[in-house]
Amino acid sequence: YEQDFVTPLLEELHATKKPRYRCIECSELSTQKKSISFMIDTTDDIARKKAHYWNMVPDALVCPLCAFVYTFMPVGFRFIGRNSVFINNNVSLPVMKDLMNTYRSRISDQEESKSLKGGFYRIFSTDGIQMLQTGLSNIQVISRPYSSEHYQMQIVDKDIIEKLTMSKKYLEKLEKIGSFKIVDNYVNVYDDVIENILLRRSQHNLIQRQMRLNLNGSDSRSIAYIYSILMIQIICWGGKEKMDKMMKQVNWAYEAGKDMRLRLTSKVSDEKDKDNSLRGVVYKLENQISVNDVTGFLDSIIRLYSSYGRPIPSIFKECRSSEELFKAIGQGFILGLKYQRWENDDSKKSSDSSDNNGGKE
Repeated sequence: YEQDFVTPLLEELHATKKPRYRCIECSELSTQKKSISFMIDTTDDIARKKAHYWNMVPDALVCPLCAFVYTFMPVGFRFIGRNSVFINNNVSLPVMKDLMNTYRSRISDQEESKSLKGGFYRIFSTDGIQMLQTGLSNIQVISRPYSSEHYQMQIVDKDIIEKLTMSKKYLEKLEKIGSFKIVDNYVNVYDDVIENILLRRSQHNLIQRQMRLNLNGSDSRSIAYIYSILMIQIICWGGKEKMDKMMKQVNWAYEAGKDMRLRLTSKVSDEKDKDNSLRGVVYKLENQISVNDVTGFLDSIIRLYSSYGRPIPSIFKECRSSEELFKAIGQGFILGLKYQRWENDDSKKSSDSSDNNGGKE
């Protein structure tokens, strides 16, 4: 290292010769030049591949100072096991430093062993989102998984950052869930939600997966968090213009589900038996939503309300407006059908938390 980078820099600083080589990075003249081939993961080896250059004469050369500065690049990366990641927020060096420090503090040894993918997305923690609000700008996520020979770069634009900011309240709730084990695999819902946002994917597949895990008994936890995932999907799909209206429509469907639950389980006293008695109805509705069967779903709703002599809530007419609205209303209704279980779970958790804190918030 000293021979290749330190000595040439010292010689350049004390050089008396007239500089004649133009650095492609800083555009300054220097008495020495160095090939950028030492950055082999990010550029071509010009000693072996010269076809990209005019007349096969490489001119991608840098001065000793720029070459020396380039050697510090790995210092800024955060290593998660044998994977590495760096975030360039394009705002300022102090903000970049604070963002990476927040990222480092979010990675625990336990998390690293369970979710390497989660380590890459932990930069988008609620603290990180708060920093990005100060100056919305495109950010670059540069990573190098251990299994890859090259760096990978992803651009996260202003639109994505804005959606992360708007979803902050719901992301905070999901971040508290942590990882849980399903068979031999660890699942982190927060990481999956963030990944879907960054890749502009729908959250509905994730919602359906978690609902099915709950129905078949693989995930016996409260499903309250699914409501937060649904709200994030509405934010990402509807944007500012449609978001408020869709949230109200989902809440109407949710209230309708709560009311129907009371009627369906009015003769059942045990809470566990109530959920078991609703399993068939919920499973059928969930299947119809997953295959976008609007007609079948509405037929089930009509039969359900007719059997109890109840008027059908007008909100279900909106199911035919769009596929997205149908899925949102359908999931809202199902969450209402299962509400008592997870609201009781949440109340119990809050009570336990208060007891542990001496009754203080």
